[in-house]
Amino acid sequence: MTALLCRCWKLPFFLHNVDKLFLLWRWKGNYDKTNNWHIMHNKHHLQYAIRKGPYAVDYDAFVIDANCIHYT
Repeated sequence: MTALLCRCWKLPFFLHNVDKLFLLWRWKGNYDKTNNWHIMHNKHHLQYAIRKGPYAVDYDAFVIDANCIHYT
């Protein structure tokens, strides 16, 4: 809903946490390992900037993720 209100809706916003499902399955439910990998390799997290630089972060997706964190 936040993406629609901000008029910045993109299809990847809808699917940006799907990788967690596959990683949880691959690493047999190890949530800490899955979460650490997710935040270091997805550009909608600020920790991604450590690896790629501050201009590589998708700040629109970051705001949407921050507002929807309790759903995912």
